[in-house]
Amino acid sequence: MASTDEDAFSTYLEIDYEKYSYLWWKEKLWESTYTRIYISHALSAWGDRMWGFLVPLLLAELFPSTLLPAALVLFFANLACAFFGSFVGRWVDNSPRQMVVQTSLVIQNVSVVLCALFLFLIFPYRE
Repeated sequence: MASTDEDAFSTYLEIDYEKYSYLWWKEKLWESTYTRIYISHALSAWGDRMWGFLVPLLLAELFPSTLLPAALVLFFANLACAFFGSFVGRWVDNSPRQMVVQTSLVIQNVSVVLCALFLFLIFPYRE
């Protein structure tokens, strides 16, 4: 009887260990599509906000005597949103989602690269 109890106890422990292993949450976490979407969105939003925070700081470093360049960048960015917002919204509504996502990601990444290159080129000539 003791061996049966020991076998039952060890079987219970093995099943319990497999079910509540420290890796089960990791496997379940990465299997979820929603988790991957949330992580992707969080990283994208974080990068976008960091870039939006960094550009005025870099422009203030480049032109320490005035905040006009930083103000102009933000002004024209908001002006572009006001003028092209309805056009982009209409395009998003009338186009296939996959193409919209791919096109907007390419435009966003190319814009960030061009801005970074521009700042890299003009940074040595700061006042």
